[in-house]
Amino acid sequence: MKRTCQRRFEVFIIDRTCTNLFWFAGSSAQLACSFEKERKIMRSYVLVMILVVVLVAIRFYQIIWIGHPDYSFSNVEKESNDSRSNSLSISHITECLGLNSNEWIQGPRRGNVDHEMDDAFLQTMILNVPYILRDGISSILDTTLCHRDSRFRNETEQDDEDERTIRLWVVRLVYLAFHYHQHQWAVPEAEKRGDNCKLSEQSIGKFDFECPDAKFLLVPLRGHGLGANLRTDIVPALLVALVSNRVAVFVNNAPEGDEDVTKPWPLASCDRKDYQCFYLPETPCTLTLQDIREAHVFQNRVDFRRALKQSILPSGFHDKKVWLFKHTSGHTIQLPKLAVARLQNYSNHLLNQLPDNDYRLPTLRKAVEAIGYEDPPREGLNYAMANLKVHHALEFYAMRPSLPSKRKLKQILQDVLPNDFDPEYTVGLPVRASDKCRKESECINFELHMQAAAEVWNKHLDATHGTRNPVVLFTSESRQVVAEQKQFTSNSSFFYEQHNLSFAFDFVVNHHDVTPDTGYLPDAAEAFSADDAMLSAVSSFQLQLLARTSVGNCCSHFHHLLNDFLIEGCGATHENQFMCLQESADPLLHVCCAWHSECKRAKALKALE
Repeated sequence: MKRTCQRRFEVFIIDRTCTNLFWFAGSSAQLACSFEKERKIMRSYVLVMILVVVLVAIRFYQIIWIGHPDYSFSNVEKESNDSRSNSLSISHITECLGLNSNEWIQGPRRGNVDHEMDDAFLQTMILNVPYILRDGISSILDTTLCHRDSRFRNETEQDDEDERTIRLWVVRLVYLAFHYHQHQWAVPEAEKRGDNCKLSEQSIGKFDFECPDAKFLLVPLRGHGLGANLRTDIVPALLVALVSNRVAVFVNNAPEGDEDVTKPWPLASCDRKDYQCFYLPETPCTLTLQDIREAHVFQNRVDFRRALKQSILPSGFHDKKVWLFKHTSGHTIQLPKLAVARLQNYSNHLLNQLPDNDYRLPTLRKAVEAIGYEDPPREGLNYAMANLKVHHALEFYAMRPSLPSKRKLKQILQDVLPNDFDPEYTVGLPVRASDKCRKESECINFELHMQAAAEVWNKHLDATHGTRNPVVLFTSESRQVVAEQKQFTSNSSFFYEQHNLSFAFDFVVNHHDVTPDTGYLPDAAEAFSADDAMLSAVSSFQLQLLARTSVGNCCSHFHHLLNDFLIEGCGATHENQFMCLQESADPLLHVCCAWHSECKRAKALKALE
C-alpha cells in the first residue's frame, strides 16, 4: 500500500502514521498525509525554539554573574570562560551606556564592590571631582581613616600661612590630586548615565566604569604584613602610576593572566580574596578579563626601579593599554620628578576652579609649590620615608576602608571607649612583639613599655602642667604581652612607687583584637579569617590615632605607618609626640633593629657609663 501511495501521489512519506492509512483513490489520502507531516514538523520546530530559549537564558545568567563584583571564579569556571563566546546581542543597550564599547559591556569584567554606595556617594567621588576644592573637601577627606576631629579632615585654618599649615595643605592636595588621577576618567560616563540607567540588566555595578581614554597599571598585592604592604609595595606602585600617567588597579585572584594577578591576596578572605574585601575600590575604572590577560608584563626589576627613582619609563610600550611590573617593592628616598609634576598639575587644575577671592588661594599656591620641596630630616629617628609628605598622603589614600568596614570600625571605637574619654590625656602604646622578636627586633617586657610611657608622659606634663591621670591606649597582637598587661593592672602600686610617679595610668584596651600572636596577617588567618584579622589590625590602628603622646617600636612598618598618619595631622588631637623606643636614652628601653649592626654595641657601651 505504501508503494502505491508513493507511485500514484508522488508523496515521500517519512512518518509512520501514513503507513496506517487505507489506500483509496483520489486526493483525500494525499491531504491526510500532508496534514500529518505538517503537524510533526510544527512539533519539532516548537521543541527547537524551546531549546534556543533555554540556551540564551543560560548565556544571560553566565554574563550576569561573571560581571558581578562578588563573583568568585573556580577552576572549572576558568576553563569554561576560555571557550565561552561573547555573542550576546547588545541591541537592547540603552543610551546611558553610549560611551562604552561592546567588548566592555559584554565582558566578562573584573567589577568593583559597591556595597552601601548610594547616588550621593557617587556624586561625591566622581561627578564632583573637578570641583573638589570649590564645593568642599570634607566629604572626600571623610573617606580616610583619619579621626573626625583631626586637622587633616577639618579646615580650621583661616588665612594662616605658617609652615605647619602649608605642610598640612600639601598632604591634603596630594591626596585630592591622586583621587583626581584615579577618578577623572570616569566623569564623562557618570554624566552620561544619569539617574535612570538600568545597570543591573547589564551586570554593571554602580561603581563600574570603562574609562576608555585611560591606560592602566596592574598592581598585584603580596603577602607581607599590612605595614610593609602599604609602605614598600602599594605606595611605590602608586608613584609609578603617576609617573606613567596610568590608573593603578589592584588585582588579585583573577581567573586568568600573569601568575602574580591570579594569586589571592593573603590578607583577604572574602570570595574576591583581594584588596576590596576591606578597602574602597582604588578607582572606578574596571578592566575586562581580556585586558588583564593581555597586559604587557615587564619582567626586569630594573624597569620598575628606574621608573620609581629616575622617572624613566620603558620605551616602545606606551601604546599598550595595560602594564604589569613583576617587581614593585622598593623604598622611596627621593620622589620621582614626573610624579611630583603631575601632582602639581592636578592641584593647579583644582585651584583654577576657585573664585579669585577665595581666601585660601595664597596658602594653596604655596602648598602646590611645596609638593616638590625636599623634606628636611625628621627630628629623632629619621627612618626611611619618615618625612615624605607625598608618601604619607598616598598611604592615607591606600587605607580608605570600604563603607561596611568603616561602619564596623566606628562601632568598635564606640564599644571600647569610656564615656568620659578625652584624647588630650592619652599615651598610645601599640606593643609589637611575637614574630617581630624572633628576627627583626629586640623586644622588652610590658613593665619596661610602661616605663617608656611614663617617660613620655612626664615630658608632656613638664610642657603642659596637666593634672589629670593619663589613659594608656594599649593594643598588641601578642597574647603574652596582653597577659602581662593584665598582671600589671592587678599589681601596679609597686611600679608607681619605684618610679616616683605623680600619676597613675588607666587603660583602654581593644577587646575586639583577635591577638593572633603575629603581625603577619597571612599567618593570623590560619586561626582567624583574614578579614577578621584585618579588621582587628585596623581597629587597633585607628584606636592609636586617638593618642596625644605615643611610644612605638620603629623596627615595625606598622608603627612607621602609625607615625606617618600622626605626623600629618590624622589623629584626634592637633599635636602628637611620638617617641620611637630606638630614640630612648635609657639603655633598658633602647630597642635595636636587626639591620642596625652598631646599635647593640653602642647600647652596651652606654650601659657601662
